This record gives sequence, C-alpha cells and structure tokens, in this order.
Amino acid sequence: MAKSLGILYAGHPAIDAVYKLFNGFDDNGAIMDNYWISKNETYNNERLKKYRKQRVRGRIQTGQTVGVYIENDSGGFNKVGTIRGDVDTVDTEVSGVIGSEPVGENMVGGMSSESTTDFNSYTFFFELKVRTGKFRNRAIKFVTGKQIGRASCRERV
Repeated sequence: MAKSLGILYAGHPAIDAVYKLFNGFDDNGAIMDNYWISKNETYNNERLKKYRKQRVRGRIQTGQTVGVYIENDSGGFNKVGTIRGDVDTVDTEVSGVIGSEPVGENMVGGMSSESTTDFNSYTFFFELKVRTGKFRNRAIKFVTGKQIGRASCRERV
C-alpha cells in the first residue's frame, strides 16, 4: 500500500497491477452486490404478533432501486417491495450527498473534489403494505439494484 497526494493505492499480490482504493462505485468495472440484513427482532415481546405496514426513510439517487425483503421466524426472505429513485415518494426538491463525510484526510466512495453534482441523492419516505401471518421474530433485508448508484436507508419507521 502507498499513499500519494491523499490517495491510497494497493498492489495485487499475484500480478503486476496497482489499484486506486475507495474510488468510484464499482469493483474494477464489476457492479457489486450490496445488501444489509437486520438482526432478528422480537420487539421486546416473545408473543406472536403481526403488522400491516413497513415504513422506510432514507436517501436515494435517481435511477437506483432497493429491494425490500422480510423474513419471519427464520423462514427465508420474501420480497415485499422495491424502493425506486424515480417515483413520487422521492423529494427531488432538496438534494444532498451520500458518503460525503471525510474518512481520514479525504472523502471516499466516488466523490471527486471537482464536482458533486453527479452524486446527488434525494430524500424518500416509502411505505409498504405488508400482509404477514403471525410471527415471533422478524428480519429485514435491503438489496441494491444491479445499476451503479447510491442509496441509504436511515431508519425504519
């Protein structure tokens, strides 16, 4: 590894190749599979329960999608909806940037010092109508789409 002008580089151990780290949204040209899985939640109650809505708030880039999956009582994940960056639930009036906080000395995650306009994201509030049977615990999984872009799910309301 080496650092030059605030940029971190690493070499490949088997071939003569050097890579610039924390640059862009892909893995050397390949789109990465990104997902997050919550813990199995019991909501401080071991009794059976059910719910009808799943609400998610966050930021998303236009053109990006996030699949929402729910697993009840370790029975496997089932897709219950998709959050899209190009629908009415996205507030395109106010934009912001995901990943703009600096790590160490410089920003990471595809940000360039010349322009941040290509990486703007917009606030969304998404509500899914979910019909589930009764369950004791539940896990949620968010999976980004197969396109390059940014999405951030801040809270489940």
